[in-house]
Amino acid sequence: MMERLELALGRLREIPEEQLVPVPYRDYFRETAVFLLAVLENKDRSSLWQSTLPGGYEQAYCNPAFAAARLGREMGQILSAVSAELTAIIPCAAAGDEAGMANLLELFLEIYGDFAGEELPSPGNVRTIFRFYAEDYLADETAEQVWNRVCPGGPRPLPFEEEEDFDPEEAEAVPAGKGFRQMLEEADLTDSSYLCALGIRAGDENLALAGRYSAMSGEEIDALAEKALAPVRTMLSQKPVVKTVGLMACAGAERVLLAAARQLEGQGLAVTLPPVTARLSVRNDDIPSAHPEGIPNIAFCLDHAEDLALFLDENYVSRRKRAAREAYEACREEAAVFGGLYFLELSGDVADKSAEQVEACPEAIAFTDGQERLRRSLAKSLEEIRERYEA
Repeated sequence: MMERLELALGRLREIPEEQLVPVPYRDYFRETAVFLLAVLENKDRSSLWQSTLPGGYEQAYCNPAFAAARLGREMGQILSAVSAELTAIIPCAAAGDEAGMANLLELFLEIYGDFAGEELPSPGNVRTIFRFYAEDYLADETAEQVWNRVCPGGPRPLPFEEEEDFDPEEAEAVPAGKGFRQMLEEADLTDSSYLCALGIRAGDENLALAGRYSAMSGEEIDALAEKALAPVRTMLSQKPVVKTVGLMACAGAERVLLAAARQLEGQGLAVTLPPVTARLSVRNDDIPSAHPEGIPNIAFCLDHAEDLALFLDENYVSRRKRAAREAYEACREEAAVFGGLYFLELSGDVADKSAEQVEACPEAIAFTDGQERLRRSLAKSLEEIRERYEA
C-alpha cells in the first residue's frame, strides 16, 4: 500500500509545473494538485477545508457555479464533484489511512492523465472514470462504514493484498489507519485546535464551540453529557438485548461526545463513535437525521447533495444494496446487539441554520425524476437492511 501511495505522490509533485493540459483546465489541475500536496506534506491542517467554507468557497472549484463558469457547465459540474470527493483525503491523512489516500490520488491522476493526452476527454469519459472509482471501492467503503457503526473494537482490518509468496498463516491484518475513537482519546480536547489536527471539517462557529467546551471543567462536561444521554437511556430501558450503541455529535462537541461514551461504558455498554463520512458513495448514510445546526457551510452541502446523479442507476443501486448486505453479514453478531446511532442534542451549541433560505446553486448536479425515485428506494432498502440486522 505504501508503494502505491509513494508512486502517486511522486507523480503528483510533477503536476504543478507541467503544461500538458490546455487552458482553462490547467488551472483546475494545478490548484487541485497543490491542495493534495498540502494535505499530504503539510502538518498544519488549519486551512485545508477553506475551499468548502464561507470566504473561500465562492472562488473555489468545489463550488459548481465557479467551476461551471471556468470550465463549462457540464465539465465544470463533474470536476466540481470530483473536487468535493477529493476533500475526503483530509480525514484520511489525519488518520493515516494509506489505502484511502492512495485511492483518492489515483482518481485524480487518472482524470489528469486523460486531460494530458492528445485529445481532451468528453464529460462522459470523466464521468465514467469517476463511476469506476466509486464502484471499485464501494464494497470496502460500505464495509468500513458498517464496521464503524456497529463494531466497537477499533478500525476495520484491511483485506490482504495477495502476492506470489503470500502465506495467510503468517500475514497480519493491517488496520485502515487510526480509528476515530483512538484519535479522540489521543487528542488534547482542551485545546480547540484539535479539530484541525484530526481533519474534522469545522467553520468558525464549530471552532468557537470547541473553544467553549475546552474551557469547561470536567464536571461541567459530564453534566452536559448526562443530559444529552437522556433519550439514549430511554431507548436502553426498552431494549434489554442491546449491548452496543453509536454516538455522534456536531463538530466542536467532541469533548462532550467522549464523556458521554465513557458514561455509558461505565454502565457496561460498548460504544461506537463513527466519523462523518465524506465519500460520495456512502455519504450521510450513517447520520440518523438532518442536523443543520452543526454544518459549517450549508451551501457546500446542498450544492453537492445530489452528486450521485452522475452515475445513479439500477445497476449502482443493486451494487450498493449488495455491499450493505455483505457488510452486515460480516458483522452479524455485533449488529445483533447494536441499539442504533444517536446524535447528541446539545441545546444552544451553534446557531440554528435550519431557517436560513439557502438553496443549491443552479449549476449544481441534480437528480432526474427517475433518479429521485431510485434514491428514495435505495434509502428505504438500506434502512430495511439495518433494521433486519440491528437490535
